[in-house]
Amino acid sequence: MNQKLLFFTDIHGSLYAMKEILRVIDEEKPDKVVFLGDLLYHGPRNPFPKEYNPMGVAEAIKSLSVPSVLVKGNCDSEVDEMVIERKFQVRKTINIDGLKIICTHGHKLDKLNCKGAFAVIYGHYHVNKVTENDGVYFVNLSSVSLPKEGNAAAYAVYLDKKMTLKSFDGEQLFEIKGE
Repeated sequence: MNQKLLFFTDIHGSLYAMKEILRVIDEEKPDKVVFLGDLLYHGPRNPFPKEYNPMGVAEAIKSLSVPSVLVKGNCDSEVDEMVIERKFQVRKTINIDGLKIICTHGHKLDKLNCKGAFAVIYGHYHVNKVTENDGVYFVNLSSVSLPKEGNAAAYAVYLDKKMTLKSFDGEQLFEIKGE
């Protein structure tokens, strides 16, 4: 049975963005959801996102019926773990379909050993960008609440050795394929 994964990042406490995530989860029907960090707090350099409501976002994450992974971002704290009632992981490696996907927030990419990975997926920079280095795809996923540089708020779908970045209006932005 093929597993479908969804990836989201940089909610920054936006209940509006969280509602969009819930809509996408309902439409895509994934087997697992991976949050790539910066879930509740907007950070000192960011403006308040639309419908800023960190407790509402926490409650929505806690009530998810699909299994989820929470990767720690640079704006996530111990208090966030207490409110969500879950521990964050510094990074998560997912082995699926013979491929290795490394999930991280992105603010410490230089310290990452990605040898043998199909892809490294991360957020932090709030832009959609896919690059390849030594056979590894680096997938930077934009913030769902505060995208930058004219990028669309986006999410990623992994299914059948393909990772597709999509905007919340369903436009396909990038696609990469594993072997």
